[in-house]
Amino acid sequence: MKEQDFTNTDKIKIEKKIQELESKRCDLVLKKKEMEVNMMELKNEVRTSPTYLSEQRYKSITDKQVKCRQGILDIENEMNVVKAEISRLRIIRSEIDEDINSIKSFNSKELLNSLLYLKSKYYDFSLDKTRIPAMRKMTQEFIEDLDNLVELIK
Repeated sequence: MKEQDFTNTDKIKIEKKIQELESKRCDLVLKKKEMEVNMMELKNEVRTSPTYLSEQRYKSITDKQVKCRQGILDIENEMNVVKAEISRLRIIRSEIDEDINSIKSFNSKELLNSLLYLKSKYYDFSLDKTRIPAMRKMTQEFIEDLDNLVELIK
């Protein structure tokens, strides 16, 4: 077991958080695409201008380009933070899966051993000729039921 034991409820909460972060990441990607389109429009305005741009107009375009570049970098940084958080949560989710699976396998092994012990004990009881025949028959039926349970677990 890990330092902290997790439950299915924890797993559901983490999966919900991952979905929220994935949605946020998609929103950031769309926002980044919009900024990139704005950047391309500004570049095209400078490149395709039929006349020379006034110094004031050129400066305003380059200022907008700087703002767009900075905005794109900010969005990329935020996307990296979101990606890192998603990765961290996915690791935690895999640990939860391991914990849950180890609990299930531990419990099924323990249960199987207990059932086999009971089967052995009652099998010996059913062979004891000093017992009432009805008790031996009932014990034999109980052993068959235990066999069915063992088969279900395996």
